[in-house]
Amino acid sequence: MKIFSKHAAVTLFDNILWTVAVALLLCFLPSSRAAAELVPKAIVFFGQGYEHSAGLLERSSLEAQHEKTNTALWPGLDLQLMIRALEHYQRIALQGGWPAIAPGRVMKRGFRDRRIPLLRWRLRLTGDLGSMAEQNSDLYDASLERAVKIFQMRHGLEADGVVGPATLKALNVPVEKRIEQIGLNLERLRSFLSRRRPRFLLVNSASSELKVIEQDRSILEMKAVVGRPDRATPICQSVISYLEFNPYWYVPPTILREDILPAVEREPDYLKRHRLRVFEINGKYQQELDPDKIDWALFRSNMTFYKIRQDPGPWNALGRIKFIFPNRFGVYIHDTPARQLFNKSQRHFSSGCVRVERPVDLAEYLLRGDRRWTRSRILATINKVHRRVVRLPEPMPVFLVYWTAWMAVDGRVNFRDDIYGRDRLLARSRQNAEDYHASVQISCSIAAENSL
Repeated sequence: MKIFSKHAAVTLFDNILWTVAVALLLCFLPSSRAAAELVPKAIVFFGQGYEHSAGLLERSSLEAQHEKTNTALWPGLDLQLMIRALEHYQRIALQGGWPAIAPGRVMKRGFRDRRIPLLRWRLRLTGDLGSMAEQNSDLYDASLERAVKIFQMRHGLEADGVVGPATLKALNVPVEKRIEQIGLNLERLRSFLSRRRPRFLLVNSASSELKVIEQDRSILEMKAVVGRPDRATPICQSVISYLEFNPYWYVPPTILREDILPAVEREPDYLKRHRLRVFEINGKYQQELDPDKIDWALFRSNMTFYKIRQDPGPWNALGRIKFIFPNRFGVYIHDTPARQLFNKSQRHFSSGCVRVERPVDLAEYLLRGDRRWTRSRILATINKVHRRVVRLPEPMPVFLVYWTAWMAVDGRVNFRDDIYGRDRLLARSRQNAEDYHASVQISCSIAAENSL
């Protein structure tokens, strides 16, 4: 049996015993070994129920498992479900975890491979493959393909039912790493639940998704394109108070410096082809300049005196609708002409802003308190290609979060890669806190001995 890891024990303290129990353990238990002895008992006590729910999921269809609903509470906000998922993965760790599946040829339906029995075992441990499925067969059959698709959807991979390099990599992430990931996101969820509103908009940059939540129910969901790793979408909280139809796009300094100017140097007609106009700023006045007559070296050294603007239209980088909320990062939510990006499973392509798949649906929802703004009027306003600012009848709280593990509507925990490296930073801070708690425990023990 694998020894229960040090980090898993800390996770259990953080997520089961919680703050009071941790304080008591630190100050009154005679040793860290005594604390560790509590771990298996806590797991058994709190671990009831998860396997039963997984069994129900095994009998449901693939479509039903991922069907969206606006009648049930969204599990992503259910702290207890996350704790049960943590306990389930901790039990797997106590039983030895799962071994790595060796690299080799792609595995797909109809193939035979000596690694397939191990694949079946791996998927059964996490509830992706039903307990009634064949255990030892080396044939990649329909039930195994279905289980692989479920696993792929839980991990944000293309659900093609084929075990290629990306799927194999996700399968081979150690259970201890998944325990740590769930624990880190439990901390994030706890913090968020104390700040959430009865009605809010939620963007998870780790999963590239947007949800509208009312009374803890997800009533509108859509894909999003978020910041690439070197231009990460920030974590922030704000309020959307107005939106713009047919917005202008003023090129941000980073994009201007790192993207636009190098493109202009390579292609002199770049600005004209992309309908970008250059303006010199003089106080409150702007004067348009002819790109062919600009000294670009001088421009680069005095960028604060110039703006590059893209006029409204289907070519505009912001699309036809922009949703504005004040924040220090200069990001916003908007439409996009690059619709093809929503077909990708990994959607980290922007410079930090959030592009949404269904901007008209989102605008219709946000304006629903004003009867004048019907869907037909929204579309008519867009088609006029003139900028128009519209205040919302009710401001909408918005949260940009980074959750790499959460509970989905099918009752299973979902994972995403730590594309921004924020899990690593949080884990490091937890380790520092663990070291501090250990030093406090030693101090408490010394003080107790001196008082005898």
